Formats: sequence, C-alpha cells, structure tokens
Amino acid sequence: MLYFKKLAPSDYDKVTTIVNKFEPFSDFNFLSLYSWSNNNKTMICIDDSSLYIIMPDYLTGNPIYSFLSNSPDAIEKFLNWRRHIKEMPNYLFNLLPEPSIKASREFLNLYNKKSVIYPEEANYDYILKTKDFYSLTGSSYEDIRYKINKFSREWGGNLKVINTNDNNAANKYLQKLITILNQTKEESLEYQALKQFLKISNDLKIKIYYKFYTLNGTIVGFSSYEIINEKYAMGHFLKTDRKVKNLFYKAVYDVCGELCALNIPFINIEQDLGIETLRATKNHLRPFKLLKKYTLNIAS
Repeated sequence: MLYFKKLAPSDYDKVTTIVNKFEPFSDFNFLSLYSWSNNNKTMICIDDSSLYIIMPDYLTGNPIYSFLSNSPDAIEKFLNWRRHIKEMPNYLFNLLPEPSIKASREFLNLYNKKSVIYPEEANYDYILKTKDFYSLTGSSYEDIRYKINKFSREWGGNLKVINTNDNNAANKYLQKLITILNQTKEESLEYQALKQFLKISNDLKIKIYYKFYTLNGTIVGFSSYEIINEKYAMGHFLKTDRKVKNLFYKAVYDVCGELCALNIPFINIEQDLGIETLRATKNHLRPFKLLKKYTLNIAS
C-alpha cells in the first residue's frame, strides 16, 4: 500500500533523484511542486523509484493525481490505493508524462482495463534549444529577430539589466513587482508561488539565476531559471510588463545567451495552460520539442 506524506523541504534530494532519471517534466520539478502547492497541501509518495503526487489544482483546488514512473506496476499500485480510499465509477489521473503512460499501457492491456487516454495539450512543456534561439539564424526566426531589434531601438537606450544569484536580493526586487504580478487572479496566485519559490530556494541553497529589467528606474520584467543537470535548465518564472512590447522575446533571448555561455543546450519554458495568447507566443519561439502529458480515465 502506498503511503503519502505532505511535501516538505527535506524531500528535495529524494524527489530530485527520481526526477533526474527522466526528461525534465516541469510539474515534477521539486521547486515547482513546492512553490505551486496551494496552502502546502501537496502530498507525495516515493516507492520503488516511482514518484506519486496528489496536489490541488492551483485555480480550482480540486485534487490532481499523477505519477512519474517507468514501472508497469505504478498505475496498479496507485489505482489500488485510490480504491482503498474511495470506490468510484471512474478514476482520473492527470498530468501523466509520456513514460508513465507507456508503462501504464502494459498494465491496462494485460488486465483489459477499460480506459481512455487523451492528451493534455495545455500542459505540454516547451523545450527550447538555447543555441538555436540565441543565434536566431534562418528564415524561421526572422520575425523574432525583427521584434528583438525593434525592442532595442525603442527601449534599449533606457534599459538596464540586473543579474543576481542572491535570493535575498531578488526578494527585495520582488516587492517592486506587485504592479505587474497582481493584475489577474492567475497572476496573484503566481505572485504567491514566486514568494514560496524564493523562500524554499533560499532555504535549500539552490542556485537560481535571476534577471531584472528596469526602465528609468522602474522594474518592468524579470526571469528566473534553475540549472538542473548538464543538459537542461528549468525556466521557472518569466514576467514582463505588457506595455513594454517585445520585452518577453528579449528576456528569452538573454536567458538562452547566458545558458549557451554555460554550455547548457536546452531550457524548459513550461506550459501554456491553454491560454491561447501564451500558446501562440511560445510556439512562435520555435520550440525544439514538446514534453507531452496525458489524462488517463480508468473505469472501475
């Protein structure tokens, strides 16, 4: 029987050890899990190199059941645990990474379980190849080259970039960001997640790379990312003032340039959450690939 416990800072090493065996699915990154845990309600279970999570949807509060595993037994264990807790006509599992789905198919086929699998396109992670985006060569990047050059012409003379790896310094700048982080309910939640992110990364001494952009002394945007291994960085937060057009592209360009210098070939810039404008913007960045996730609906 699986045993779940509340996600705690002390779980960092165990979670990270499992997650690093897979491609970097953002939902299972420890800092993401902890930062977006609504009122610290995220529960985890680690069993036989599998990571199981129960976390509240950050907008609705409804529980999300998911797991990251290559084991064909993982889905059976989770399903038995859920049946033990409560009998239901159907069991939904969300945010399932592709490896979990592949492993689950063996169990579903073997036991002839009635199930439906469908993609969660809103939660696909976008992977950029840092060298490609920083060089911006070829016709596919023509429009982005234009946007970045236009930004430099319009704003470059007054733009200043502040780089820091100090979470305490970043926290001071954060206090000045409320005007661009509290515009909608989603952005207010993002602000709370960012505060959690700053605290836990500082407590665990995880090195985070921050960039803050100022125009005439006013902070108009920032980015933050974590280097998770020799191949990948995880882009945690990137926010720009909507009134400063094309700063978003400039910020992504700067991050990719910094990662190229550090010999990190890829960055995960996370999901679009089904927001059409964000999806269009992230696709416009010409992602190298998508890390796909799925919903699994199993009839009891």
